Amino acid sequence: MPTYTDEELEKMDGYDISCLLQKQPQFVDKCDLTKLDGDDIRYLLQVQPQLIDKCPIEKLSSFDWKCLLEVQPQLIDKYPLEKLDGDNWTSVR
Repeated sequence: MPTYTDEELEKMDGYDISCLLQKQPQFVDKCDLTKLDGDDIRYLLQVQPQLIDKCPIEKLSSFDWKCLLEVQPQLIDKYPLEKLDGDNWTSVR
């Protein structure tokens, strides 16, 4: 398993962080999760849903939530449902 220096982790952008944590979630506390955008968070949580409380989920759009909940429906309790629009809500049910 590869190891990363603090400097290497600091240089990673949101996409790189998401890819790393999808495979090696043990690095979550060493990564700057504020670099993640909605896509990065969605892809990460589709694979590692246990990291939801570590991620800035306020960056998730209704589309991100729709896609995420299709794969990880147990996360529905983490999202204010009134933010899902009609089309997104229909596909989640």
